[in-house]
Amino acid sequence: MNSSLRNLIIVVIAMIAGGLTITCVEYLIASIEWQNDLMHPGKLALVVVAHALGALVSGIVIGKFAKLDAYFYTLIAGMIWTLVGIAQIITIPHPIWFSIADTCVYLPMTILGAKLASKLS
Repeated sequence: MNSSLRNLIIVVIAMIAGGLTITCVEYLIASIEWQNDLMHPGKLALVVVAHALGALVSGIVIGKFAKLDAYFYTLIAGMIWTLVGIAQIITIPHPIWFSIADTCVYLPMTILGAKLASKLS
C-alpha cells in the first residue's frame, strides 16, 4: 500500500480514537452533578481537558503507526481538531476563556502525543 494512503488511513483512525476518548471523558463529566449549570466553570475546564486528551490520543496513534512524515500527519490531525473546535465555538456560545483555551489546546497536544509515541517506541 502506498505510504501516503496508509498514513491518511492512520490519521482517520487516530481521529476516531481521539473522538472516542473525548466522548468517554465528556460522558464522565456529564455524570457529575454541577448544580444544573451547563456552563459551570469547572465543567468547562474539564471539557478542555477532555479535548486535550483526545488530541493527545490522536497524536500518539499517528506517532506510533505513521512511518514517514509522522509530524506532517500530526499537524494535519491537529489542524482538523482545531477547525472542529472553532466550528463548535461558532455554533454553540461559550465564555471567552473557554473559546481561547479550547482553540489553543489541540495542535500542541497532538504534537506532544506524537513525540511521546516516538520516545516510547
